[in-house]
Amino acid sequence: MNSIPNNLTAALQVVVEMSVLLNVSRVAKRLNISRVTAGRLLELAQESCGVEIFTLKGNEYELTEEGHQVVDLAKNILRSSLSFTSPVACRMGGLSYSRFTENGHTSYAQQHSINDAWKIGLPEIKASIQAWTISRGQIEADDFQPVRDRMLIMRKEFDRWIFVEIGERASMRNWLGETTVKSAIGRPVTQNPFGNAAIRYLLPPLEHVMTYGGLWYDHVSAMFPNPKNDQIERSQYQRLVMRCEFPDTSPAFVSLVCITDDIVINGLTHDAPSLTI
Repeated sequence: MNSIPNNLTAALQVVVEMSVLLNVSRVAKRLNISRVTAGRLLELAQESCGVEIFTLKGNEYELTEEGHQVVDLAKNILRSSLSFTSPVACRMGGLSYSRFTENGHTSYAQQHSINDAWKIGLPEIKASIQAWTISRGQIEADDFQPVRDRMLIMRKEFDRWIFVEIGERASMRNWLGETTVKSAIGRPVTQNPFGNAAIRYLLPPLEHVMTYGGLWYDHVSAMFPNPKNDQIERSQYQRLVMRCEFPDTSPAFVSLVCITDDIVINGLTHDAPSLTI
């Protein structure tokens, strides 16, 4: 039986980041550790799970078949540990609220009711709710098209969320640039340049609307790596997640992110400048 390393979380973080970046130096920079430490943690993870997670071909790493399974398991463990160690993760009036502190920075996410969206939501949020209602969630309906170019559209295939479409005016396109965005189509959402930080805030609303249908509206203030300068910066936004349908009636999951400092979150404090696009 393989032993569990004392620094399991750090080793799993390296594995997850390596699955996206496939470069030890870039992983070390992303996690703010030395390259030697990143390499040692990667070796520790492979020794502990007893399989080869990555293979080195030339100067590039590749995930092995067993590695894909290990990465999925690592992500699940990290998500569970983040929920367990979060100082605040609760329901406020039946709505979700979370606060998580990491590396001295606190990130927040607070769900608001759809009724509140008419009071505090940005115009793009309100227009999208109207379009979703009139179109009955059909993404190809004419009534949905005026807002579609702002949307990030995904589908669930087996146990993975897949990028299907990223609108011309979507915030993600501005964040990442055309080359990265075009390369993301058809790939799992967990393989994103923002790393594990983005997964923490992206997946819960998707899982909620997949299970219960309807809409999810929240405000987020979180720390993400800025792909333009590799610095950790605060991003604040209002978000709407909708369960829709593709033409064949299979479920489509649509996310609208509006970058703004006009957010309402209990206990929010600012400890870093906002990420700008």
